[in-house]
Amino acid sequence: MYKFPIFSLSLVGLVTACTPIASTTSNSLSVNVPSYLPSYLPEPPIGFEWRKVEVMSDEFNGTELDSSKWHNQIKTWKGRRPARFLPDNVAVNNGVLQLKTSTYAKDADGYTMGGAAVAGIHQATYGYFESRIKASKTKMSTTFWLHSDKAENPSDCDTRHSIEIDILEAIGGWPNEWWANRMHSNTHYKPTSMQNGKCRGDKYVSQGAKHNAGVKLNQDYHVYSAWWVTPNQVHFYFDGQKMGTVDLNHEIDSVPFNGPMSLRMVVETYDWQPKLIKKIAGEHQPYPTAIELDDPSINTAYYDYVRSYQLVESKANLVDNAGFEQGQLGWAMSGQAEVVHEHGASYTQALGAKLSKGKIKQQLSTKLNSPYQVNLYAKSAAQQGAVIKVIDDMGKTLVQRQVHSEQFALYTLDFNTQQSNQVTLLIEGSDGQVTYLDNISVSAI
Repeated sequence: MYKFPIFSLSLVGLVTACTPIASTTSNSLSVNVPSYLPSYLPEPPIGFEWRKVEVMSDEFNGTELDSSKWHNQIKTWKGRRPARFLPDNVAVNNGVLQLKTSTYAKDADGYTMGGAAVAGIHQATYGYFESRIKASKTKMSTTFWLHSDKAENPSDCDTRHSIEIDILEAIGGWPNEWWANRMHSNTHYKPTSMQNGKCRGDKYVSQGAKHNAGVKLNQDYHVYSAWWVTPNQVHFYFDGQKMGTVDLNHEIDSVPFNGPMSLRMVVETYDWQPKLIKKIAGEHQPYPTAIELDDPSINTAYYDYVRSYQLVESKANLVDNAGFEQGQLGWAMSGQAEVVHEHGASYTQALGAKLSKGKIKQQLSTKLNSPYQVNLYAKSAAQQGAVIKVIDDMGKTLVQRQVHSEQFALYTLDFNTQQSNQVTLLIEGSDGQVTYLDNISVSAI
């Protein structure tokens, strides 16, 4: 069952100003770090805007990690052998988060080197997540991702699962371009099943995208981001350009990515590195050497900032609950009309309206003799889907249009209020054919 996301936080508008790049010094090394750069925000649906989630964002301008936002370790995971996450390898200096590697005496758990991890305290469901990162130059990865803090449906083994969105995985010191030059992005749906009478982890459902930057990712900063659009879709971006889209598999779960996740910034090792390194010509070690682990000129991954955003209705939008994320609140529905959480029902976020032989409507206060515009995203498998109407307070139809697209498409209707200071936005089902609606706006023009 879908749970409406609840946030106790302050939202602030995005900043669009940009200041020149300033040269700072880090561990006696010169590092070009901007004092502020704007985010590469994707275009939101009309009538909506991006608002920053401050408790999941950080410019790292302090002198230590902000403990109200981040942990300097992942409390449920020590790391993947041979690298153990060490809190001492996490630092904030000169406006950047620094995650470094280090030597580490072999312990009783079999760890032989030190990595680093930062885990977010707060969670979000859907949104846009971005970080400006310079990869380290060792054969330990530089990563930025989202992960469930707790499994969904924990009491039911058949539907229990956790989810993960890997925005960036790279190994800056890998001896060929496959990991040194490429942004690897992935999604993982991690189900469970009953095995020998016990609930155990089952095979992941994994889908991803890759982008070859054409340069080593350890040479300069790049912006890595993802728009978690719906339970069924994620877009990935490199330096503001969309490099891939994952339409999430829904054979096991119709709405697979529907639970909250927190952010992770991690420097780690992979257990497949020894096998993969053998396929590369020449003599190469699969992991950093002791000298490399402690070399400050190569052993640090730099995170200039981390920013998180969520879609909200713009102030100019007159429609209440315009994305149906609060269920039927603000809408009058009759007949076969409802708000649903199912595969393909939403244009963004979790919920959308579904109607066949039914109606949904909302009354809106307007100014006399003034121009307005309706924008909404809709689809119908039929050539003659629902009809969108604007009706004045005397019952006269001011404008109407029929939905006919099989995929979500933008429908725009312009109208003048004439002598009405109140209009009704009405969407009527057509001959029982199903129509889905989402992200509706009415605004003055």
